[in-house]
Amino acid sequence: MIPIALRRQARRAAGRALSPRVRAAGRAVAIRLGVSPAAIARVAAIAPPPIVSVGGGPPLVEIDQVVSLWPGADGEGGASLLNPRLGSISGVYALDIGGVVSGQVADVSAVDVRHESTLLRTIPVTPFPLDATGHAAGGRTGGGFRARVGLVGVPLEFDLSVEAVRADASRVPLASIRGRRRPVRSGYDPVLRPLMVTAPGRMGTTWLMRLASEHPAIVAVRTYPYEAKPARYWLHLVEVLSQPADHLVGGTTQPVFTQRRTVGANTYYPGPIAPTAPLDAWFGRAYVERLAAFGQQSIDETYLQVAAAQGQAASVYFAEKHAPDRIPGLAWELYPDAREVFLIRDYRDVLSSVLAFNARRGYDGFGRDGYDSDEAYVRERLGWSLRRMRDGWQARSGRSHLIRYEDLIVQPSDTVGALFAYLDLDASEAMVAGVLARASAENAVLRQHQTSDSPAASIGRWRRDLNPALQAVCADVLGEDLAWFGYDI
Repeated sequence: MIPIALRRQARRAAGRALSPRVRAAGRAVAIRLGVSPAAIARVAAIAPPPIVSVGGGPPLVEIDQVVSLWPGADGEGGASLLNPRLGSISGVYALDIGGVVSGQVADVSAVDVRHESTLLRTIPVTPFPLDATGHAAGGRTGGGFRARVGLVGVPLEFDLSVEAVRADASRVPLASIRGRRRPVRSGYDPVLRPLMVTAPGRMGTTWLMRLASEHPAIVAVRTYPYEAKPARYWLHLVEVLSQPADHLVGGTTQPVFTQRRTVGANTYYPGPIAPTAPLDAWFGRAYVERLAAFGQQSIDETYLQVAAAQGQAASVYFAEKHAPDRIPGLAWELYPDAREVFLIRDYRDVLSSVLAFNARRGYDGFGRDGYDSDEAYVRERLGWSLRRMRDGWQARSGRSHLIRYEDLIVQPSDTVGALFAYLDLDASEAMVAGVLARASAENAVLRQHQTSDSPAASIGRWRRDLNPALQAVCADVLGEDLAWFGYDI
């Protein structure tokens, strides 16, 4: 009989040293990490095996850490996450999440699973059944929850938060899950590569797209304001249709067939026709990869048609605008040779441009219509947008390219040349000069897009356009992140 203290020591050793990576690396690696052979043997005998989800072939998802945050105490109840556990693996592009809530937590109606601020799934809590006397079977109170959560669109290394939702809409942190997954590999060999221009509106993306589209190797729909985004549509489609069924949101199959204009996640994955592991695994793996292949093929065929119409037979990239959201991450996953350009601008000038453009049109756009004042717009919308730009650039700076709007205006030749060099395209002086000349040709439609007398006058316009009170709000809300990007505050 192994003493209890030794069992605890062995389990701690398993958590510290025998993670999935270490177990896969083998005994020799564990010994090099300082785990004694005797401890390895004890852990092997005591530690429970990892949970293996459905799906054949190499694991697609591995769980490195699970932390319980609401264990409950003194009869107050709490919650337990039963799945996944440390070391759990899954053979599908999804994760089974389940557990129980107990004690004085009858007001917990659901559990939310989030990645950062994005809600991935709301899982209803089903009360434990009552016996003939009206009491919970086995003396338990509370209920259980379980669902499959799709991970397509979630970063390859992820941290998920699990929260209990109470009747008063308050939330209690239940657990955190850290893991990693393999990228989706469709098996399709794309002809064209994505060039993502990542920035919110009024950042100068229209001008940058016009410049990029004049390179013979970059195809974009050359129609003002360069907002055609078929690739974003197909990538969004892949993300949505690859998700497991969510009957809480999507209902049963009947509403799907009566809604002729919309379709959501496949209501049969997992569902009544997939009770066996092989079919369930097909939905979670092969089906996802086929969706990705379909999306990539559709993107290619769309832009090859555009390239043919525009006389760009030598196209290498297709270019689209992107918000700093989840879609660029999914594009990088499906296209390892993609390219992404972050276009940053002084957000105080962005605010000036938004206000002037809205005044010209006679109605509020760019999200301004959702706020009662310019101050609220800065604090809630622009501050959030700038943080997303910073987070996106920090996450992908090692493979992306940063352009400052001010450099694009003041030093166009050097800035455009550096962009083409990043893309491994012809960046010669002749090519850059030709692109600038064609893009700068008189264009009445593009001129209507401008809200300042000249591009040079758009730099630092906030000093003229914003009143002192609004300038102070911008400094308070945007100052730290603007300074991080190199702007004077």
